[in-house]
Amino acid sequence: MSRLVAFGCSNTKGDGLPDVYDIDKGLTPYNGLPSIHAWPKLLADKLEYECLNLAVAGCSNKHICDILLNTPFKKTDTVVFMWTYFSRSCFFQDDGSVKRIMVQDISCLGMPTDHRRWNKSYYKTFYTDQDAIKDAYFRANFAKLYLDSIGIKNYHTTCHEQHDIKKVKAPLWNNVELLDIGFTLPRIDIALDNDHPGLNSHKMFYNNLYNIIKEKEADDI
Repeated sequence: MSRLVAFGCSNTKGDGLPDVYDIDKGLTPYNGLPSIHAWPKLLADKLEYECLNLAVAGCSNKHICDILLNTPFKKTDTVVFMWTYFSRSCFFQDDGSVKRIMVQDISCLGMPTDHRRWNKSYYKTFYTDQDAIKDAYFRANFAKLYLDSIGIKNYHTTCHEQHDIKKVKAPLWNNVELLDIGFTLPRIDIALDNDHPGLNSHKMFYNNLYNIIKEKEADDI
């Protein structure tokens, strides 16, 4: 059976959706299973594929690429990326863990003080928009080149806001089309955590992706 293999962050994993959200704790468990209501499962069901949702909440595009390179593929796979927000990064630690870098962690009281301080220092000292933009396109282009080289169909979208992407001039070497699937703020609905896309948003994402994929497959015939 063909597989749909999805890569992304919490917006791909389906954080906040009813089957994965812990109402008592007021959160989606970080290491929990992806939601069956998230767009990858809906899209896979529509295509009559098996779904392999490899999204990790809070991850960066750098981390997504690492997950990609450690994933064994089958020739019949179709891969879809929802690349995350360009401003994120991470550092791979010697003990095998991944230290994430994201703006939200600076003010997140649930994070250890040293982690919050570390993130604040990164954005104050090292971060620039231009570096983040170039890095995001590096990752997406690398992923496409890699999957093309092994004959795996791949499609790319992003949860980074489209109005920001349209203001940014992609590098001349860019060869990745970031499909606009309607991921905008305000969203058409919000999940139970009052943060992530809700059920109807995920339905819209998968429908838009399905139509784009079928259209591109028809053009390739």
